[in-house]
Amino acid sequence: MPLCRSLLLPAILLCSATLHAGVTGLDFEGLSDLESVTIQFPGLTFSNTITLTAGISVNEFDFPPRSGVNVASDDSGAIEILFSTPILSFSGYFTYLVPLSLQAFGLNDAMVASTPSLFSANDGYSGEPGSSPNEFLQVAYAGGISRVVIIGDSFGGSFTMDDVEYSAVPEPSTGLLLVSALSALTCLSRRRSKLINNYTFMRKTLLVFGAAVLLLGGGLWWLRAAPVTPPPVSAPTATPNIVTVATPTPVLFTVSIPEPTLNPASVNLLRVNLDGSSTVIAQMLDNGQNGDEKSGDKVFTARLTLNEVQPGTLGFQVSAAFRGVIRRSLSDVLQFAALAPTSVPVVLPPDPGEAGKATLEGIDSDGNGVRDDVQRYIIFTYPNSEKTRIALMVMAKASQLTVLQSSDKDAAIKNTEDFTRAQQCLEHFIFYRTARTLKNDLRAELLNTETRTKAWLDAQQLTAGEVRTVAIQPHELKAKCTFDLDSMEN
Repeated sequence: MPLCRSLLLPAILLCSATLHAGVTGLDFEGLSDLESVTIQFPGLTFSNTITLTAGISVNEFDFPPRSGVNVASDDSGAIEILFSTPILSFSGYFTYLVPLSLQAFGLNDAMVASTPSLFSANDGYSGEPGSSPNEFLQVAYAGGISRVVIIGDSFGGSFTMDDVEYSAVPEPSTGLLLVSALSALTCLSRRRSKLINNYTFMRKTLLVFGAAVLLLGGGLWWLRAAPVTPPPVSAPTATPNIVTVATPTPVLFTVSIPEPTLNPASVNLLRVNLDGSSTVIAQMLDNGQNGDEKSGDKVFTARLTLNEVQPGTLGFQVSAAFRGVIRRSLSDVLQFAALAPTSVPVVLPPDPGEAGKATLEGIDSDGNGVRDDVQRYIIFTYPNSEKTRIALMVMAKASQLTVLQSSDKDAAIKNTEDFTRAQQCLEHFIFYRTARTLKNDLRAELLNTETRTKAWLDAQQLTAGEVRTVAIQPHELKAKCTFDLDSMEN
């Protein structure tokens, strides 16, 4: 036996050394918020995995990242990670709402290691006594791991994962491996005959136990509830909701969130970037200060000074965290306009939503003859040209009257003539083919229901052959404008 021990020692040392070789870490910091994790990391393939960012989509108060601002979370099921080359160990830091099981599978796809979580929950709000977020879990197997599965709730949305590490199987000297393996096998073969009976017994026992666990687990799977979703949050309001470029303008953003499970320190105002990503630009407070009218009334406020450098449509939304829920609630996006300098103030009417399609006339809250949804479309689509907006508003008003007076032939003829003059005015300062594209795009916005389209077609039948468009010279187009072009800068 002393000889066996001396022969086994090199093999043990060799295996021990391999456990510390080739460690790779992942912190998910290079990924975007709500980005699905798939094959971004060389040699790894993730399934059912999504990236969440603190302050935007993850509740960092109860599920804090261990480092940085990003974590990974289970999305629609258990997270599975496939490794293109075998690894020796896998570990990470987990915050969870349900018991976790970290399972490793060998080269033949049989489970070779499993580690359960220490608690049934360890999040910052509902975690068990003695638990804390970011519990370290690890699986290891010297024979090589081909994939890892992290099982929480079968529907997903039950845990976060951060600072993952895995160690690849190294490639030591072939001769050293052979000598160590032969030495170990020589000694172990002497004991094999004594252990074979015990091994057979244990194997059968484990198979029976495993079958029972699978049956029980299969039954419990149906009893699991879907992950808790956060309450909805309404879009913020902004006063004013239009600014002029190169003009510093104080803007007050407010949102009401009466839900009692809200974490009041978590309400953030986000700016939606052109690529669809979001950035936290302010914390919204309910403290009776800096524009907030009353402390504790569940209305949260942020005051910002906007100074945009170019015309465009801006987007803002609210992110809020609710106790014991991994995902933050994101509001709908508030559209906000930054316009080039204008000769007259521009008022942005409220978004009528689906209510604006309920009737033929729609909603015109400011009574200017143009539906609110169409007026918003014109403002957001053409923020850099006051002339274009005014010309399209004239066209929209004529089109609106055409739809509403579709059974009146005389009115239909007049409205069609007014529409044609506005189009000719547009062609004075915009290339005529571009002007026709703008006209067609506007018409698509105007005729956004079957009822409105039918009314428009009825009016066209009444005016068929009654209205003729006479070609005019380019220098005559300006005279078709019913507003003062020269007073407008753009």
